[in-house]
Amino acid sequence: MNTERITRLEKLLNRELSTEEKERLHRIQDTLQISAEDALWDVLMAMEYQRTYYEELPQKIATASTDILRGISDAAEAEARRAQGRLAESVEELAQKLAVRINMARRIRRATAASSRDASIFSGNRFAMISR
Repeated sequence: MNTERITRLEKLLNRELSTEEKERLHRIQDTLQISAEDALWDVLMAMEYQRTYYEELPQKIATASTDILRGISDAAEAEARRAQGRLAESVEELAQKLAVRINMARRIRRATAASSRDASIFSGNRFAMISR
């Protein structure tokens, strides 16, 4: 394979070929006895591009999956924080309503107890007046 074809393949891949890749291409050339100027190199370059693409594909999928999962996780955490905030507000509101009810119940008990005492005192005074 000549230098021009290697340069074109590197341009197609958008990077320089590694030593291993160059050695593999030379092994192909030696094994198949392909001349450096053979048009078959154009087909082999296209196949090399496809091989590289499919070798990189699992990493691209893994990266995309990680990004997607990170986004889902971030969204779930944000939603959990919002839900916790709404729950805290709801608990606070309910606690305030309950405190008002408890306070009202205490006032009613005190008023009832005071009324009973007053009624008892009034009844006692009235009885005392009548018995005189």
